[in-house]
Amino acid sequence: MNIGIDAHFLGGKQTGNETYTDNLIRSLARIDGENKYRLYVTKKCILVGNLFENNNFHAELVNCGNRWGRVFFRLPLELVENKVDLFHLQYFPPLILSSKFVVTVHDISFNFFPRWFSPIESIKLKFVALAIKKAKRIIAVSEFTKSQILSVYDLAEERITVIYNGVSDIFRPIEDLNLTREMKNKYNLPEDFILYVGRMDARKNIEGLLRIFSRFKVITKRKEKLVLAGDSVHYFDKIHKLSKALGIEGDIILTGYIPEEDLPAVYNSSRLFASFSFYEGFGLPPLEAMACGIPVIVSDIPVFSEVLADAAAMVDPNQTELAARRIAEILENEILYNEMSLQGIKQAKKFSWLETAKKTLEVYNQVNKYNKK
Repeated sequence: MNIGIDAHFLGGKQTGNETYTDNLIRSLARIDGENKYRLYVTKKCILVGNLFENNNFHAELVNCGNRWGRVFFRLPLELVENKVDLFHLQYFPPLILSSKFVVTVHDISFNFFPRWFSPIESIKLKFVALAIKKAKRIIAVSEFTKSQILSVYDLAEERITVIYNGVSDIFRPIEDLNLTREMKNKYNLPEDFILYVGRMDARKNIEGLLRIFSRFKVITKRKEKLVLAGDSVHYFDKIHKLSKALGIEGDIILTGYIPEEDLPAVYNSSRLFASFSFYEGFGLPPLEAMACGIPVIVSDIPVFSEVLADAAAMVDPNQTELAARRIAEILENEILYNEMSLQGIKQAKKFSWLETAKKTLEVYNQVNKYNKK
């Protein structure tokens, strides 16, 4: 079978989307030496990496200056010239596609909370409905995402397959103090800190996190600072203004984007991971923190309950006082802290990128078998 994968997220600092694409491809390469893969990338730097060493994997540079030209013109032409039996994409399909395709949908929050998205983003996301309608199979990254899709779109449930994301093996407890010290120096991290990793936007409730952290500082007088790791360019002013108004500007560290290879040591350097998102399709950073043995506190949204189970502390993100006191309890109760660390490691081991790849390959084979009938 000739399989095409839209890999344009690679090299783009796209956090969850890039992590999914990178790890899926690497894991497929480990388990599948029979099918042929053509990976459509947009960054030249990806071509010289070690991602495509397998003889049955070939990378094709597809770029014409902007996203719309790539999706609507270059990519369809490439797929006509180099016919594939199956094409795998995330979210956005070309309007004209000569191949049967599978789409991975991470979440459809734009259907429920349009205010979180800019007008341009809203236009782009309308094409997700087209992908869901035309795809031979939809991969949802959680049961929650599947239920959301079924609540909005009129389609048969059997067209959706739930395949969880995985946690890379690089996320594990690190005992090498030199490595964690080196990472603290690289990103100017404090000795003791609470960590958030991810996008900075309204959906992630960064403002709520700042308010909870501010209250935590008031009621405990503890020395932990708050490290926000992720691209904050578009949200910097809001973070700066609110942290100043709350009197915690000296306790907030913005690292910018941190590549995956540095994240394990950053997680291991932290005391606690916190995320009070209003909405997630899966939520990978809390699991990565758990795999490193770091206790996790998150909002009590459905997908966190599904993925993190009882291994994380969960609170209503609107209950600032309660959340602040829960953070204090975890940090100040050594028995609870160690128990959460062990439970987190155990929970994270349930999620493997190899398992993600195996189940994704099963979907490819099912769709290809159906196409031949």
